[in-house]
Amino acid sequence: MDAMTLQKIVIREETLYKLNLLFKALQQGLNFFNYTFIALDGFPEFKKDFAQEEFLPGFIEPNYLENDTITYKWASYKVDLVTKAAIKLTREILYIKHPKIVAIDTQERLQWKKIPRKKIKKSPAGVWQDILIKNSCDYLPGLELLYNFDRLTDSTGLGDNLIFTDGMGIFVIVVVKQTNGYKVTEKVKKATLKMEGYRTKFTQTHKSNSEVVCVIGMIFTDEDRGTVRFVNKKDKFVAKMVAKAAPILKIESIHSQLNFDLKDQLLEQKLENFNLQSQLQAKNNLLLEKNIQIKKHRMLLEKECLHRAGLKQQLQNILDDLKREQFEEAKFEFDEFD
Repeated sequence: MDAMTLQKIVIREETLYKLNLLFKALQQGLNFFNYTFIALDGFPEFKKDFAQEEFLPGFIEPNYLENDTITYKWASYKVDLVTKAAIKLTREILYIKHPKIVAIDTQERLQWKKIPRKKIKKSPAGVWQDILIKNSCDYLPGLELLYNFDRLTDSTGLGDNLIFTDGMGIFVIVVVKQTNGYKVTEKVKKATLKMEGYRTKFTQTHKSNSEVVCVIGMIFTDEDRGTVRFVNKKDKFVAKMVAKAAPILKIESIHSQLNFDLKDQLLEQKLENFNLQSQLQAKNNLLLEKNIQIKKHRMLLEKECLHRAGLKQQLQNILDDLKREQFEEAKFEFDEFD
């Protein structure tokens, strides 16, 4: 690997790591984060050589400290601009990964569609999971790509959490809770604790994956035909900023419920057309077989006719021979009489 290629890899990984630290700081309500130079695995000699001190220049100021540590700080009034710039930079780096996440979204939705409706209705949160999945563009604008759904926990084989993403580094862990309008606050608190457990597990599982830049939390309940509750104002703020930057996803996303249902309809139509074609083909084969049988019968009849014609000719020849013999005998008797 040449030095230029290595430099690009180091800068990419370093920038994604800084973005991860930045979003964590935003979620904690801080206006700074500390960054220590890291070495790319297998290339410790490039620890400082390719390090980039500048990060979101114009929005964030670096302050060089001891032990290869930099404090990146921004003014509190710039938090909107910093968040917007961070989302833009994240997308510039991870845009190339978006088609892969869209493919995951499509696959997860197909798997969800395979679950029997009766099974979903039996699940405590299944119906509302179904509503959220089918209407994620409305409830989670910009974060509407389905990354995973829990298949393991309750007796129906369905869990209560879903994971959505913008397809470019921002993820949201969602716990779906059916309250039936009873003890809502208490149930939401329990769901929030559950969500934090899921978020911690997801973060730990993907801690070495630099493409997981930010993980936010949300509770989705059955109130008012579906209510979105972010676990805190900071997560809500990040989600809001992602939604504002969402048009690129809405243009390129292929999973919206309308398109998803349309795909199903097209698939069903194709299957129906295929079945009709199969039936027509079967009928054509049957007609072809009958035509072959008719031709065989016709050939047999022709042979029979030829055979009968031959017998008739033989009989006629015999009759002709008999007539000839009778004529000869009569002539002979006449000649003797004379």
